[in-house]
Amino acid sequence: MKPVEIEIETPEQAKARERSEKIQMEFETSLRRLMKRFSKEVHENTHKVHLLCLLANGFYRNSICNQPDLQAISLSIIPTHFTRVPPQDMDICYLSNLVKWFIGTFTVNSELSISEQDNLQTTLERRFAIYSARDDEELVHILLLILRALQLPTRLVLSLQPIPLKLSAAKVRFLGLPEKRVVGQGEVRSYQTFKKLFIRLFLKVSIK
Repeated sequence: MKPVEIEIETPEQAKARERSEKIQMEFETSLRRLMKRFSKEVHENTHKVHLLCLLANGFYRNSICNQPDLQAISLSIIPTHFTRVPPQDMDICYLSNLVKWFIGTFTVNSELSISEQDNLQTTLERRFAIYSARDDEELVHILLLILRALQLPTRLVLSLQPIPLKLSAAKVRFLGLPEKRVVGQGEVRSYQTFKKLFIRLFLKVSIK
């Protein structure tokens, strides 16, 4: 028969245990906050870098559409009855006919090859030669070049969608942080639901 041992926690031992548990909880809380702060900083920096890259790409595409050589090629393929009209006389009817001509002349062929060694200007020069574009993006550049070649004030409008600035719900749960709750109209809804509905980053930048 095994002897029975009975341990009685003294007040001093209880205080020591509570102190140890408190220190452990404070350490875990501090570590969790540190992880949250670090993850937030990394995420914000990633958002900023991604946004800068998208802006740089937009400015680059706009500069390509201002290249004199490409505009000269554009002007050479436009029918003369469009090029003889001075910019101040270009009205809605003129633009309507120009767009109809463009739609009937240029096509989209997704099977067209693309080389990583060619820059955007070289690619557009090849597309003008065959009156076809690989996708809608190239088609927009071609139309923009034609309109600018006719001295029409035209802007390249881009919809930039960088990595969201706010942390996703999955990352919040990964860090062990409770999701905030918003009470309204007799029901409790997750803060993340409101964030998905109302916090959407759609930056539309007009680059002239």
